[in-house]
Amino acid sequence: MCTLAGYVGDERAAPILLEMIRREEGLWSGFYSGLVTASDDDLHWEKVVGTFAKLTDTTGVAELPGKIGLVHSRTKSGGDVEWGHPFFSGDGVVAGVAQGSSGIFKDSATRVALGDELRAAGCEFRTATPGTIGSYPTLSDGSAIHTSELNTQAVAVEYAQCGDPCEAIRRVTTRIPSEAVFAYLFRDRQDQLFIANVNQRIVFGRNETGTFFASSALALPEDAHWRMEMPGNTLAVVERNGVTLHSLCGTAVLPVDERLPPRLDATVLAFLEDNPRSSLGTINGGAVVPLWSEGQLQRRSLAIYATVERLVAAGLATSENEDVPGVLDGETAPRTVFSLQPGGNLLQNAPSSVSICQPS
Repeated sequence: MCTLAGYVGDERAAPILLEMIRREEGLWSGFYSGLVTASDDDLHWEKVVGTFAKLTDTTGVAELPGKIGLVHSRTKSGGDVEWGHPFFSGDGVVAGVAQGSSGIFKDSATRVALGDELRAAGCEFRTATPGTIGSYPTLSDGSAIHTSELNTQAVAVEYAQCGDPCEAIRRVTTRIPSEAVFAYLFRDRQDQLFIANVNQRIVFGRNETGTFFASSALALPEDAHWRMEMPGNTLAVVERNGVTLHSLCGTAVLPVDERLPPRLDATVLAFLEDNPRSSLGTINGGAVVPLWSEGQLQRRSLAIYATVERLVAAGLATSENEDVPGVLDGETAPRTVFSLQPGGNLLQNAPSSVSICQPS
């Protein structure tokens, strides 16, 4: 898992996005950091192997121009700086970030086939690395590429053909689905961000300056007075004044089950009682994932994020950051760990659902 955030509005995007990623990078990321904005018919970006703090201290990221942008923090999943988000199409038109994994689609050969097609058509992958890297696609020439770069490059090709960002995103998601969420910024559409969410967690917020979204509600500004969870199998067009939701793919392609298991709060609290100082990933694997059947598209990401946020806000759980080894020698990354607040195990009948708006 990774974390990401986006903003479009009246203020400069870079400082806002940096603060948002600072708030959430320890949840499930912190090892690669990157940010992209758009202005003056161009995309502006910086990325590093390392934390948000390294990105801020070693680059001019805070000065990037533009009132729209995306920011991303990645897990320790392998690769050099090119394997950090954002990714870019070869024509420089599309920037993309993502969170999630191949999931139940991990054995699909369509990613390799699409990558080979794009390469044969002249596409150059910046992430192309000899050999195998984790479960990422390995093309017929023996090079591994990042799945999110493949998606970004493919969306740009489809966009050049159809001229419609939503249709381009739908075509690519239908052909190479993942248990993931992808967010895109188009160079020639600098008042809109586009999100394709299969089954991950994205929460929207708005204040007087514009519209925000993030992996965690903890990243949203405190004055974000309007908030909404993004459903699965949904495509969002994010603008300064709000969000428009559309269906992403047919249910035959993405049969996402929006139902959440009962008593999520009590289950997580019981896990924290036995396993203090657990990371979000540890809680997810130990307490949340076992509540679902395998091989289905479910909302596990929404469940773990929303549940832990709710428990911390209610004073039933605590959070703190600790340092863990980073990607590069001598560097560290933050990891947020959660524990049971004394008395938190007294909760017996906690709510287990969150409000989800259905797409049009």
